[in-house]
Amino acid sequence: MPTLWFVASLVVLIVAWQAAVEAELVSRLLFSSPSAVVEAAVSEVQVSRFWTDILATTTEFVLGFGLSVVVGVPVGLILGTQDRVRYLVGPLVDALNSTPQIAFLPLVLVWVGPTGRAAVVIAFLSAVAAVIINTQDGVKTVEPRFLAVARSFGASRTQTFVTVLLPATVPFVIAGLRIGVGHALVSVFVAELFVASSGIGKMIELAGQTLHTERVYLGTLVFIAIGLALFTVVRIVEGRLQHWRPREGGEL
Repeated sequence: MPTLWFVASLVVLIVAWQAAVEAELVSRLLFSSPSAVVEAAVSEVQVSRFWTDILATTTEFVLGFGLSVVVGVPVGLILGTQDRVRYLVGPLVDALNSTPQIAFLPLVLVWVGPTGRAAVVIAFLSAVAAVIINTQDGVKTVEPRFLAVARSFGASRTQTFVTVLLPATVPFVIAGLRIGVGHALVSVFVAELFVASSGIGKMIELAGQTLHTERVYLGTLVFIAIGLALFTVVRIVEGRLQHWRPREGGEL
């Protein structure tokens, strides 16, 4: 039922939008129309540059976000279990998390130049703090009595980590991934606007400069579709790891 309501509201919005444009209640130049966006989509999918832009954006995101996971999860686990390391590195992570990562764009341009690699670095910086902080918080939620029980049964550090720490941390890691996906995708978009020579962000910028509003809307919809697809992937991963979550009622 919620899905039907969503589809119905979306259909009403599209029809109202098209009707407003046809009745000239809004400017075609500023708002385009759903039919024009569809025509632009049909035209763009036949051009190789469109698919090149999608591939560029997807590649930049996957590299940046993937690197943030590879770095962020181990660092978060270390910060959650090693107090001395947390005292040294924790403030740096907090500073990174509280700073708009786009502010690093000028420095990134100096480091790697005005290429797609700049979008990868910005995506990494935008997502890694969220992954680290959530993973660290997950470790901190582990009940000390569970660790004591594991030790009382003679579990090694590796066994304790695999059977106690990691299952309790997984939900927090997934939460960090959800946050990181959004941050990384926004950063890729902004980086492409300013420095990249390809990508959906660059396509939107060029379309805006030439007043092709329908292509601007199309690029925005593509970004939305990519974001929804990525969130779906995260949810699938979460479902695969669902058996690690504690059962209702506190049962083990």
